[in-house]
Amino acid sequence: MPRPAPLNEKSMQYMEARIPELASSAVKLAYYQALTSGGRVITARQGQLIETRQDGVERIIRTITPPTAVRIGQKRQRKA
Repeated sequence: MPRPAPLNEKSMQYMEARIPELASSAVKLAYYQALTSGGRVITARQGQLIETRQDGVERIIRTITPPTAVRIGQKRQRKA
């Protein structure tokens, strides 16, 4: 079995740039696989938790707090 060529900086940067695209595709695939296997999917949309069933029926579970904005490098601490 031939050994793969070592990565150079350019090819590493190219592969790293594709991570968000690959992650997005994986999340969509998991969403549809969960629905087609008879499961239910819970998503957060417009400040609400929404349950979606295989037949397309959506049910609002509850309202959630808006996301907290955090600057890069900022440290946050959970309340005990």
